[in-house]
Amino acid sequence: MKIVRVWARRLASALFALLVIGVGVLVLADLSPRDPLASYLGSSYLNASMETRAEAARALGLDVGWWQAGLVWLQGLAGGDLGTSRVLGRPVATVIADQLPWTLGLALPAFALALGLALWLVVQANLRPRGVFDRCVQVVTGVLAGLPAFLLSLGVIGVFAVAARALGVTPLPASGAYSPGARALGLEAGDVARHAIMPLTAFTLSLLPTLVAHLHRAMGPSMVSDSAQAARGLGTPERAVITRIVLPQSALPLIGVATSVVATLIATSAIVEQIFGWPGIGAATIAAALESDLALLLATSLGTALIVIAAGWLGDDLARLIDPRSRHG
Repeated sequence: MKIVRVWARRLASALFALLVIGVGVLVLADLSPRDPLASYLGSSYLNASMETRAEAARALGLDVGWWQAGLVWLQGLAGGDLGTSRVLGRPVATVIADQLPWTLGLALPAFALALGLALWLVVQANLRPRGVFDRCVQVVTGVLAGLPAFLLSLGVIGVFAVAARALGVTPLPASGAYSPGARALGLEAGDVARHAIMPLTAFTLSLLPTLVAHLHRAMGPSMVSDSAQAARGLGTPERAVITRIVLPQSALPLIGVATSVVATLIATSAIVEQIFGWPGIGAATIAAALESDLALLLATSLGTALIVIAAGWLGDDLARLIDPRSRHG
């Protein structure tokens, strides 16, 4: 019964959160000063008569209120239809199926690289607290934390361009996921890898400060725990203390780190994809927001919210499995 109550509370809170997010998306799109008809009609928008604009609005489903548009989308969702993207001219389900692998192919390696690098930096810094390396890590991650993702992405492009010129090599591509004709020549995999280097670097550097800060906070209490102090008193090398005692004791906080970064991961993905022209869900969401493409915007926004909520649930469940005390919290 306790499990049933827990899941009932979870589902109720999730439905409420999704309702608030959905209504927020619809209201903000309705309040946007950008007229979707201007993009649809193009240069003829200014000269179009009121009758032409009204006819185009009816054809695009823009002649109804935001709440009516939301109800229409929900009716389609109940039948398994996510609607059709007005901007991309394709079913939303097809857009997600085509572009989600590109997002995962960039976001998951970036998260793995950032987490591995953050762990290494924190462990090395904790070997000599307040030493030169520890201070350098704090300074570098502090600078990176102060840079917005778009500015950091532009900086990565500039650094790679300068490095390529200094080394006299061909610059790496800074836009798109593959070159025209690469697929026909059978060079798609290698070409995609070359295109992914810069966005992957920017993505990793954007996540690094948050992960380093979380890991420092998570490992701090374990560094001065009784077991760690006893091991040091017995002459155990500091590296062994960290890897064998501190990291295992930090398992619960580390789970919290991984799950709490999901929202940052998604937000950073959208910015990096937009800057580098990467054909992922994030770029599609930004395009939908700019053009008030409600079907695509609702699907991606609510889907993103579901991922964040599910990550939180997963973190809670893992914590309960690892630490039985949390089951009675």
